[in-house]
Amino acid sequence: IKKAEGGRSVAHGASRARNVTAAMEATRRRGKAHSNGKAAAESEPTAQWGRAWEVDWFSLCSVIALLCFAPFIVFFFVMSCDQYQCSVTQPLVELYRGDTTLLSIWARSPSFTWTAAQIYAAWVGFQLFLYMCIPDITHNSSCTCAFLTSPTSLINRYEINGLQCWLITHAAWLANAHYLHWFSPTVIFDNWIPLMWCANILGYTVATFAFVKAYIFPTNAEDCKFTGNVFYNYMMGIEFNPRVGKWFDFKLFFNGRPGIVAWTLINLSYMAKQQQLYGHVTNSMVLVNVLQVDWFSLCSVIALLCFAPFIVFFFVMSCDQYQCSVTQPLVELYRRRHHPCSPSGPIYAAWVGFQLFLYMCIPDITTSLINRYEINGLQCWLITHAAWLANAHYLHWFSPTVIFDNWIPLMWCANILGYTVATFAFVKAYIFPTNAEDCKFTGNVFYNYMMGIEFNPRVGKWFDFKLFFNGRPGIVAWTLINLSYMAKQQQLYGHVTNSMVLVNVLQGIYVVDFFWNEAWYLKTIDICHDHFGWYLGWGDCVWLPYLYTLQARESERPKWSWQMSMVFRYQASFQKKSTT
Repeated sequence: IKKAEGGRSVAHGASRARNVTAAMEATRRRGKAHSNGKAAAESEPTAQWGRAWEVDWFSLCSVIALLCFAPFIVFFFVMSCDQYQCSVTQPLVELYRGDTTLLSIWARSPSFTWTAAQIYAAWVGFQLFLYMCIPDITHNSSCTCAFLTSPTSLINRYEINGLQCWLITHAAWLANAHYLHWFSPTVIFDNWIPLMWCANILGYTVATFAFVKAYIFPTNAEDCKFTGNVFYNYMMGIEFNPRVGKWFDFKLFFNGRPGIVAWTLINLSYMAKQQQLYGHVTNSMVLVNVLQVDWFSLCSVIALLCFAPFIVFFFVMSCDQYQCSVTQPLVELYRRRHHPCSPSGPIYAAWVGFQLFLYMCIPDITTSLINRYEINGLQCWLITHAAWLANAHYLHWFSPTVIFDNWIPLMWCANILGYTVATFAFVKAYIFPTNAEDCKFTGNVFYNYMMGIEFNPRVGKWFDFKLFFNGRPGIVAWTLINLSYMAKQQQLYGHVTNSMVLVNVLQGIYVVDFFWNEAWYLKTIDICHDHFGWYLGWGDCVWLPYLYTLQARESERPKWSWQMSMVFRYQASFQKKSTT
């Protein structure tokens, strides 16, 4: 018996070793570089799937810090709302002045309780029960939704029953609030911070289980990705689609159920607490509860298509007339209007035409691979800026402040181009698509227009709409716009401030880094997943150059306001959604 048990133990250990070895070998095969020619071109898309493949020291330090401090970051914001009326600066100021201590803040906050643990366990258990037992009746008769393929071509089946689970959960919540009275509708509010610690325990437990599972019994060893760094493996994950059994998919359940289904319940609990405390519910509370329901997205799409240019105009006008104050124009309204004037149209047309000429004519000298894309962004950026500096110092064909002097008229020209490109791409997808099989029709004309239909619309062999509009009219102009602001500040005051130099240098580094790694950009979500529509066309022509440059816009004063514009710079880092 002992020999048999020992044999089974050895066999089990060997099986585990084979799983890990197979996973690492699959990773090695995917990362192995082919020599040249067609094999290199074919292996490029699958060589580095998923997020970062190699981890540098800065990323490693960031990962370790995030793993250690993420719960306390969330706690800080929750505590700020609980103790400081949602002010995130007041607790920092009080700590700096010595008016409070970390221990006193911690002591005033509720800690983990077994009552909260029972509530949270019941909540997750109820969602798990619904996820496993409620059939999918909204997509097809076989109770499965789309067949999604993993990087190693494994076909996964999913039980798409989120809408049914959401409806059942909220029906049960409302039934309890009005008839059953098993628990108070304010139970979430009353146990908010203890529930937060329970959620942290679940989050780290699930992450640890998935981490260990990937080594011991992965669902598909070939879909595992080992970066060689244990911290990054733990944070970003090893398995592509970890599962337990046939239907319980970790990604689908944890991405959608404990958090997103609870989202609207949490809002309802806040609303119930407001009713309990004050005897009425405010309009803002009702608005928050209504706007965070998915069916409202269609109205949001239509509103965004109609009013996005005026949103950009509002922020630009605020910097132009109100020293970047976003409240003063709402009170006073604006007194003078800007319209496209005659010089702005030719200026903008010349700019886009020049970038189009460079995009089509400058050869790709940064890579030896045979690419379907002409990667010449860095060369185009260098030529453009060399021409700009040559004009400013020697040729004097136009003023270096030409962008600043025609800023709002140029904005309307950019809007015209953005909507024209989006409309052309929309019509092209119906009449002469580049590849009809890559078109995606949602059944809603507004959403098709906004998010795009064609995956890679092209004219001819080399002119790719995505690569050109994502990188050229906007990002190449980014640093030119900053230089024009700097020239205007020099013209007005006779000197350039340190802050203006800092904006030009730091954002210049960002832009040069983008073009230096333009081949890497082909692996990001913009290129690999997003379809080309108004979202990319208008966003790259208008949103990027006009809102990402607000730091330098207020150049009429040496000390300019930058707080508002930082919001948009932080947003920039998230909009460039990268899979690496």
